[in-house]
Amino acid sequence: MVKYLLALVISTMIMGCKNETAEPVSDASAVEERDAQVELSPDFPSGFLIEYIQHSKGKNFTEEALYRKVKEWNEILDRMENKLLFSNILMPVKPDGKIIGHFAEGELNFTWAIGWPSMEVRDAAWKEWMEIGHQQWQDSIEGIFTYDPSTVIFMPTIGRQPSVENVSENAVVEFNLCTFKNSKNHNDLASFRQKFDLFVNDYEDQNGVTSYFYFLLDFAGELAPAVKEEVDKKEWSGYFWANVWSSMDERDSGLEFYSASDLAKQADALSSCVSNLATAKRIRTES
Repeated sequence: MVKYLLALVISTMIMGCKNETAEPVSDASAVEERDAQVELSPDFPSGFLIEYIQHSKGKNFTEEALYRKVKEWNEILDRMENKLLFSNILMPVKPDGKIIGHFAEGELNFTWAIGWPSMEVRDAAWKEWMEIGHQQWQDSIEGIFTYDPSTVIFMPTIGRQPSVENVSENAVVEFNLCTFKNSKNHNDLASFRQKFDLFVNDYEDQNGVTSYFYFLLDFAGELAPAVKEEVDKKEWSGYFWANVWSSMDERDSGLEFYSASDLAKQADALSSCVSNLATAKRIRTES
């Protein structure tokens, strides 16, 4: 179920240009223990990565054309030995919204997200792709969309598991790029997460279970030397937090409850965040 839900997300992408994420420490042992259990799940390999590829719509872009290309892309992957975990297409909710980076302006941008079991598999798969699929793909997508070969890679940590599985093909993802305030740090974030998890439990006790979950993202360059290190990412003090819901209605109900709580004030004191909202459509999940 975790792989299915992660395929829907991923989102999240929605990124800025800087990152560093929470490593719960000290008094957050309960959070650490839960995260370790998630990472060791057989359906969720420890150290797995999410790679985001920025795209720009071309003059011949339509939704029908996009998903014809998705079908072709899946057919190429079926011939490959190196397998990904999942993939999704991420579209901004607002016509002029951005998801990641600056490759495309306004309504032209969308993002292709790929989950990899490891950096080694990712590198081997891209090498294989260049040998058997690259030229076919370049010729096929001409006029429909283009993409930025400079990708962004993150290592995720699931924060709270969903109470029920999302059975929809789509998800709503809110990606938050947050900067700590007033000398706050990752210890404060870990403490907030513990309170937040209890808050979500209380919400579901009152309103019924949901498929909501959240995850944090670490820049993979901090953990995987194969990714080029970037100074601005190291100097930035903050975190990436992505929320995932099964629908906009589920999101709106949850946020209304949260906004009226004291916890929302605590979040404001912890950090300032820039948010982006996208829909995520699952296009591949390896069995």
